[in-house]
Amino acid sequence: MKTKESLKAVNEKFESLKSSLAEEAGKLKESGQQSWRDTQQHLDNMSDKLKTAYESLESNYDETKLQGHLAVMEARDKWEELGKVVEQYYQHSKDVKDKGEQALDEAQLQSHLLKLETRDAIEAKSKAVRQQYNESRTELENLTAKSIKEIDSSFETLKSKFTS
Repeated sequence: MKTKESLKAVNEKFESLKSSLAEEAGKLKESGQQSWRDTQQHLDNMSDKLKTAYESLESNYDETKLQGHLAVMEARDKWEELGKVVEQYYQHSKDVKDKGEQALDEAQLQSHLLKLETRDAIEAKSKAVRQQYNESRTELENLTAKSIKEIDSSFETLKSKFTS
């Protein structure tokens, strides 16, 4: 901090000059002594102002440094907070994705199971229909054979009545 160092150096030189002048003022006559006291009062006032400026600069520097440090800390806190929010969002997105994948897997499994159950039901119904068809066909064949026998018997009875 160059300004602070320069101000301190000026103040030290000023104090040194004031001391030198005070030694020389001791050699002055009474009228010169009064002028010196007036001048010394102005010099003291200037010295106080230099000290105040230096202290103010030092205080402002410290305050600015503190404010900068606090700003960095606040930015770090915000960054960490943002990191937590991003992590929560990422985790939530991952959870939603995982649940979606799980639901899709379950739906695919249910669909496959339903397909298998439907195929089994169709096969069972088809088997029952084939069995019923075969039974009906056998019954129809038996009835047809019986009818043919009855017709043959009727024709034989008629034939015998006409031939006798």
